[in-house]
Amino acid sequence: MIVQRKNAVNVVVKCYLAVAPEQVGIIHFSDEIVQAGYDHTKQLVCISWDQPVNFSLLDKMIEFNISDKADCCNRQVVLNTFLFENSSLFP
Repeated sequence: MIVQRKNAVNVVVKCYLAVAPEQVGIIHFSDEIVQAGYDHTKQLVCISWDQPVNFSLLDKMIEFNISDKADCCNRQVVLNTFLFENSSLFP
């Protein structure tokens, strides 16, 4: 398993690409996620390897997370907060 952390969105590689934009991001983009043909849980968007990646949607989710955390003092605080809130996702 490969884990990459970037811009407050974690990407975990398994049998599918899983993107974790936090629950508030899933709620905000739920209609667009479904319209793109992706499955999702309360915490993850699952993109199977045979599906096209909607980079525009991923970019919107990243920008949403950054603006959602705008009251934090810097991006490192955003990342640390996200990792703490989602620590159960990492072995």
